[in-house]
Amino acid sequence: MDILKAETPQVTAATPSIRAEDAKDIDRAALFLEQTELLAPLSAKAEKRLKTKIDLILLPMASFNLPTLGAVDKVALSTAAIYGLVDDNNLYGQQYSWLGSILSLGALVGMLPSSALLHKFNSAKYLSFCSMGWSTMALLMPACSNWAGLMVVRFLMGCFEAIIVPGISLLIAGWYQKSEQPPRNALVFAAASSAVNGFLSWVVGHIPDSAPLSIWQYLYLLVGSISMIWSGFVFIFLPATPMDALFLSKEEKVQWVRRLAPNKTGIVNKTWKWDQAIEALIDPKTWIIFFFNIAINIPNGGLITFNAIIIKNLGFTSVQSSLLSMPTGIISTIAAFIFSTIGAKWNDRRCLGYTYFGPYVVGISLAQANTAGHTKKNLSFAILYIGYAVGNLIGPQTFRANQAPAYTGGVVAMLVSYCVCIGLIIAYWSFCAHHNRKVVPLSVPFGEDAIIENFKDATDWKQKDFRYTLRDQPRWFPEGSLEEIGVHDGVSNSRPRKYQQRFGSEWKGYLSSYGGYAMASQAMLAAYEKCVNLGVKFEFGKNGHITELENLLDASESRNIIGIKAINGTVHRHPAEGPHVTILSLGAHLARILPIAGGQITAKAWSVAHIELDEAEAEEFKEMPVMNFTELGFWMEPLWVSSDPSSPEKVTLPEEHSIGLEGKYLLKLAAHGAGWTNFEGKNISIAPPHQILEIPLDDERKLRELVQVSLPPNLHSRSFVRKSICWCADTSDSEYVVDFVPGYVDLVLAGADSGHAFKMFPLAGEWTKELLIYGEQKEKRWRWKSSKASITAHQEPIKWRSGELRDIGETKIGQMNQKRVEPSALS
Repeated sequence: MDILKAETPQVTAATPSIRAEDAKDIDRAALFLEQTELLAPLSAKAEKRLKTKIDLILLPMASFNLPTLGAVDKVALSTAAIYGLVDDNNLYGQQYSWLGSILSLGALVGMLPSSALLHKFNSAKYLSFCSMGWSTMALLMPACSNWAGLMVVRFLMGCFEAIIVPGISLLIAGWYQKSEQPPRNALVFAAASSAVNGFLSWVVGHIPDSAPLSIWQYLYLLVGSISMIWSGFVFIFLPATPMDALFLSKEEKVQWVRRLAPNKTGIVNKTWKWDQAIEALIDPKTWIIFFFNIAINIPNGGLITFNAIIIKNLGFTSVQSSLLSMPTGIISTIAAFIFSTIGAKWNDRRCLGYTYFGPYVVGISLAQANTAGHTKKNLSFAILYIGYAVGNLIGPQTFRANQAPAYTGGVVAMLVSYCVCIGLIIAYWSFCAHHNRKVVPLSVPFGEDAIIENFKDATDWKQKDFRYTLRDQPRWFPEGSLEEIGVHDGVSNSRPRKYQQRFGSEWKGYLSSYGGYAMASQAMLAAYEKCVNLGVKFEFGKNGHITELENLLDASESRNIIGIKAINGTVHRHPAEGPHVTILSLGAHLARILPIAGGQITAKAWSVAHIELDEAEAEEFKEMPVMNFTELGFWMEPLWVSSDPSSPEKVTLPEEHSIGLEGKYLLKLAAHGAGWTNFEGKNISIAPPHQILEIPLDDERKLRELVQVSLPPNLHSRSFVRKSICWCADTSDSEYVVDFVPGYVDLVLAGADSGHAFKMFPLAGEWTKELLIYGEQKEKRWRWKSSKASITAHQEPIKWRSGELRDIGETKIGQMNQKRVEPSALS
């Protein structure tokens, strides 16, 4: 295999393939990539460096000014109340509660026009403009001297702040991958405003009473001034998308946009699409999150307005109350970050450890990750914020003046709201999980075409293979696929009936609807034919049986593989020109060719035997599930033996292995246990150079018991045929090793994890390809193990396998028939 490695890549103009009339249906990111020469993916280290750079620049600009200072403008009302705002403006009855609610009413009024303007204009510039607007309103608060003036200013402040949640949600969704969004939402939407407000309130609390203005007026002047200055800075420097970032080079923009393609949610498209708007309105997810936001923000609205007052009523001074309002913001911020990070890492958003602020941030992340199509996202985020505003409007009204200082109604409202939130998030998960179970992966374009395809401005409903974010990575057993049943009932619809009748009601088992087996011989033949059609050259027989690697030391003392030597002396050399890669995937024989690989994997073997059936017996077992008896072994439906690769429904064996079995049916049995190994030297575990055509007596007894327990009586005395020891490569942590070999130039080891290897056969080539593209292994668990402890860890027993790993050389194995197999058969 020849792999051409690009040096420092350049971004150059390319000929667009997107038609002008289709541009309105394409996300701007696709148009951007279409006009550039796409680069190879970033290495893990380079990607981490770029991500850190973006986090350090983007997140402070996005979080400090917009959600944090914007929220400080709101929560300052509570501390202003304990510093004289109520008395100075002659408030009485529910007037103060309405000051808390009117801001949310202003947000409701301003939401729709703000969403339309956000869709039309540069989102970062519009966000900064609105920030200047609410900063102006904060500066006008000290000029108010009555309830009417305060209501007008608070209403306008709400109109400007309406854009915070949908605007920032679009920003984060357009900059980060789905798994990266929750913790960054936690940082951006953090409840740090309570801590910041508490600190600023504590500062102004030390202003002497002789000052010309009231303390609450100084508070708003301080908050408004800081917010206005930062708004101007953000207006200049905050980028709406990676394509607009002044702090990124052209190459970095291309790389960062490219890595967002798997989101399938797009970045920006300014064309308003009514079909997407309608879809947003009829999507149940939209309204579940809407009501979730109402419920979670009823407590928020009440606490924002009355937090400091409640604390002061407990007997503290105004300055002390300011300080005591800080812990809720600090704890909420920490909780939001922790549970958002857990949600991203465990990919299971429904497992929300319930805290005050964490679920709100995770809820925002769900809406970001699970909504595609720019118009649909825009409208969905607007509806989400309307729910936020409604909750904050209702919250202060649950705190009745005639219930002070206990405010029983407010406390009950908060508890009920939390319970409703739990029910709604469960409903959201159920809806998305039901959709995901119906998704069938489609055949999609590969490479750069796939990236452009993923940036088409299509909604999640229109993308037939779109999966909602609940569990981003598959579990071993998808939900609902593993069912505890009685063995008799479990095979009631299978054959043979005499098999079914062997088990009484006391037999229990698990039926996995996702289980099965692979026809390895047929898969290998299909892969071989595909490779030949692509021009791959294969060597068989003595010419293809390799015995060693030929290498030369280069100037850096690294070994440069120049070829491989076959058992007949033939040396297959790389061409003299160009870079070359050698990939070793030799299973349990690997350490014989590459001794240092003995410190990475262990050669393991298990016993396999077969029972010969006639056609009538085989028909009775047809379509039987794989039967797995954990302490003994497993067997599967019989297959017809043939040496003809074109024969259907068969197991293909080499001609020398099928002698006497041609045209027969074989039922395969395999013994369970920790397996066998073969040590040659202290730490080198390697398959013997000959094939063992017998099995250990312990395993033969185990398989005979398996037959007695699980098969019909007419097969109990049937002799085993084609017994053998089956060798493969293994690791103690059940992980692969797919990485470059240290000390060698462009030598790759690919193997191990025999317990899960062949089912990944269609994907293994892609993993090796990614390794060659990136130039390093990005998956830490698949890297070459370099520490002294890990070099011998592979010899440790695998925890989920019963029994003890034994050295086959130290175990008496019946009447062992060790037949040396010729190289042509081993190939």
